Amino acid sequence: MSRKITDEAERARLEAIVTQAPGAARFGVVVRTAAVGASAEELTRELEDLIAENAALAEATASRPAPALLREDSEFVTRAVRELLTRAPEGATGPAQVIVDTESGRLLAEKALAGAADAPRVELYDGPLPLFHAHGVEREVRSLDEPRVALAGGASLVIHETEALWAIDVNSGRMRDAASLEETALAVDLVAAVEVARQIRLRDLGGLVVVDFIDCMDPANRAKVEELLRAELAKDPARMRVAPLSEFMVTEITRRRMRSGPAHAGSDTCPSCRGRGRVRAPRSSGIAALRELRAVLANGAPNGVELVSSPAIADEIDERMATVRALEALHGVSIRVHADPAMAHDRFEVRRLTPARRN
Repeated sequence: MSRKITDEAERARLEAIVTQAPGAARFGVVVRTAAVGASAEELTRELEDLIAENAALAEATASRPAPALLREDSEFVTRAVRELLTRAPEGATGPAQVIVDTESGRLLAEKALAGAADAPRVELYDGPLPLFHAHGVEREVRSLDEPRVALAGGASLVIHETEALWAIDVNSGRMRDAASLEETALAVDLVAAVEVARQIRLRDLGGLVVVDFIDCMDPANRAKVEELLRAELAKDPARMRVAPLSEFMVTEITRRRMRSGPAHAGSDTCPSCRGRGRVRAPRSSGIAALRELRAVLANGAPNGVELVSSPAIADEIDERMATVRALEALHGVSIRVHADPAMAHDRFEVRRLTPARRN
């Protein structure tokens, strides 16, 4: 059993489930941290699947001449159904249906759900639009890249990643329908609590997450927000701890990421901002480029220099060609300015010319 499972009662519960499961006595069983909170039915079913897979591997090993493929990773449909649909928290209502867009996917989903209590029905989609577009999933997926999430009534969440944590700020925006500021704050915070928990699950945020709600002066209102947030977070199968909501309406959540998370798995560091989230304005970059020109010329460039930059910076330099001509006259060299559309918005480079390139 994983040493990270530190709760003795939970360790005892898991051990009792595994040791009493059919077929467990014939194998060694490793209980990992993902098993925490899982039901006996889930664990028994997974163990039965592993035993069946082991038997299939043994049969394939004995019957196929090498080299041969003995095992492939589980189909995405199977993993999605098992990991997401069968891990609903206790007391929660699961989905009514699973929709797939291929016949093979339908068969895999039905197989994965076979024997599950209150299993949702599986429906085959054959509409003209792609499945994700028809059911609004594509729009939801695109929204995971956005730092701002709109809430009802004009309020919003702003989600940012820093080096140490994820920060989620609740903004009231135009939401001013309630009779008082306190009522407005409570209304926004209750809507935000549901969406905060949802975004944490969808984006698979891991590590430390700090949520800053709108201030509520009444302790009873703060308690309502905290109670709702905890109830919504309880729907998340990931391991997490939630700190009490402070008098400043700030709470800290530590959460173990389930996978790599869409923010990282589906994206690269921006080549323009290089992860900073902002880029230097063309005017500022143009002035910096002129300073770099002066520095290079001061250190010696007998054959002249070439300034290569993004088109936006080249336009700024063009506005200051009098300065460029003055530098040429001062150092007695030629200065070329070249706009490279492939360069990032705030990037430039000053290159000394060699004798072969001078002309």
